[in-house]
Amino acid sequence: MAKRKKLSAKESLSLRKIQKKNLWDTVVAPGLQVGSKLESRRKGRLYTIVDFDDQGFRIERQDTGSTVRITRNLIETTAASLLAGETLKFQASRTKGGISYTVAQTAAVVWALGELIVQDDKARVYRGTSDF
Repeated sequence: MAKRKKLSAKESLSLRKIQKKNLWDTVVAPGLQVGSKLESRRKGRLYTIVDFDDQGFRIERQDTGSTVRITRNLIETTAASLLAGETLKFQASRTKGGISYTVAQTAAVVWALGELIVQDDKARVYRGTSDF
């Protein structure tokens, strides 16, 4: 399974850099590659990136073949929430304080944000990292 590239200290994104440059162009798009694999947090469901464009990407669940589109807006909205210091609940919709109730969407957003998001299993939330 492809892991997101670990940012070197030199490449680490500061708040100012994220604000000056688009999050999509600096963090997400460089890591998008058709065939990349990602895994859900709890049950380890495997997903594969099947296509992408400048507005999002589509993943396919390996065992069922079902696909879901992950929009650029969902990723940027999640990043903005984390940047504002919010914690986001596991498997909860945006209106209930999470990323998405859909496991596939949550897994993809967490994967896309890479090192900018951390998972707190004890509190069952996602938080932004200090790089945010």
